[in-house]
Amino acid sequence: MKRIIIGFSLFFLVLILNSNVLAQEDMEDKIGAPEASITAEYKLPYPGMLPDNRFYKLKTLRDKIVLGLISDQNKKAAKYLEMADKQLYSALKVAEKDNISLALHTAFKGEHNMTLLVDNLRAVLYSGGDMDFKVINQAHLASAKHQELLQGMMGRSQGNEKEQFAIIIEFSTRNNNQLSKLEEEATSTADLL
Repeated sequence: MKRIIIGFSLFFLVLILNSNVLAQEDMEDKIGAPEASITAEYKLPYPGMLPDNRFYKLKTLRDKIVLGLISDQNKKAAKYLEMADKQLYSALKVAEKDNISLALHTAFKGEHNMTLLVDNLRAVLYSGGDMDFKVINQAHLASAKHQELLQGMMGRSQGNEKEQFAIIIEFSTRNNNQLSKLEEEATSTADLL
């Protein structure tokens, strides 16, 4: 019983801390704070707490709990996309603080969420469900944005870190290609019906 109470207390603490960060970000937008230099036509959501924050693990726990509570596969795919977007943007913000190793780790997590999104949508298609094409279209746009951010972070890195960013970009390209294949399969299946 104590664990449940402590868990819910920590969960609400993270929610409160995250809402304070979002309020601060909204104020920065009104003032005209500079945004990350990104050219793709896709706006990433503000990540809230960054991975270098000591409470970041609580945010990660909260995200896992929320994912576990989502039963609709299309909504779960949308949540994976949101998490990937926030993690890639967090990686950029951490890289801007010259913490390239943490940025690399965070970027890997973000692209892993894109892989989970693809796997989730594949399960929807192969189980005979209806895929949400809006999520697929957003994922294609997000992929272009992610690759742009990854290229920028790769430019800040050296040696082995540069190679690891190149691997993440390759994963991103594969995920985007898999999304295209799923989209084609879903469209051809719908045409047959």
